[in-house]
Amino acid sequence: MSMFRKGLIFAVSIIAIMALPLAQVPVMAVEGGTEAFGSVMLPTIKEEIISVDLPTVGDESPFDFYIDPQGLLYDTGAVRHGGGVVEEGAYLLFHNHDDGDYDFSGLSDRLNVTNRSTVPVNIKITAKISEEIFAWIRMARLRARMTVPYTLL
Repeated sequence: MSMFRKGLIFAVSIIAIMALPLAQVPVMAVEGGTEAFGSVMLPTIKEEIISVDLPTVGDESPFDFYIDPQGLLYDTGAVRHGGGVVEEGAYLLFHNHDDGDYDFSGLSDRLNVTNRSTVPVNIKITAKISEEIFAWIRMARLRARMTVPYTLL
């Protein structure tokens, strides 16, 4: 056998060995795993994986709010808090950072929860105002009703 022929056979062998992993291999599913080449068992994952992306709060919380029973933020355009469009008639105001109709409104910015699990997940979110804050809100509303202009006779 000539040297040229040996080199050609060697080159074709190397190319075939390198190209073999790129070839499509028939795979057959069997119970308990997947069988490839008739001898290698690859396990099938059957466990439930739970992964949920919850929103985090940075320097400015979307839950920070202003209580404005007299509507002063609306009347002044919220100049003291950087200015902006204020929702009329809202007495509990959130400073909105999303692109919406208002800079201050009765709704906080939307928060996204992403389910990356292999199964459905139920999420329950509970918000609560402490009794002290609630009493303060009632007192502020009462004061707002009592501060009506009047004339002394």
